[in-house]
Amino acid sequence: MPDDPVARFGLAGVYLEAGQAESAIIEYEETIRLKPDYSAAHRGLGRALERAGRREEAQAAYRKGLEVAARRGDLQTKKEIEVFLRRLDTAGSCGHTMTKEQFRVECLRLSPGRPPWRLRGVMGTGVTVRRV
Repeated sequence: MPDDPVARFGLAGVYLEAGQAESAIIEYEETIRLKPDYSAAHRGLGRALERAGRREEAQAAYRKGLEVAARRGDLQTKKEIEVFLRRLDTAGSCGHTMTKEQFRVECLRLSPGRPPWRLRGVMGTGVTVRRV
């Protein structure tokens, strides 16, 4: 593999989409080694670590990505990382766990008559919710 950070970044994204988080982590780390100020690579590393269930490492990667994005003026990447980090921080602070079915019942209880919810598990962070 050439020492091209853009090629490595693209390969990492393909691995992540294919569900191969550990391979994605390796490629994102290599991308960052080649181009430390590539804020999108820091964001990608955080996502891959999150999917691999490595929550604390994902938080660290996101925080480093925030520093890089702020320094470079990458406002969109900075906003995305802030959202991912806030969601990860919130998910880890709830203090209890429930099954998807329990969560679905609670969502219906809190918002009766609203459209159904689609639940999607996120390794290491619990459950995310999306209205369909």
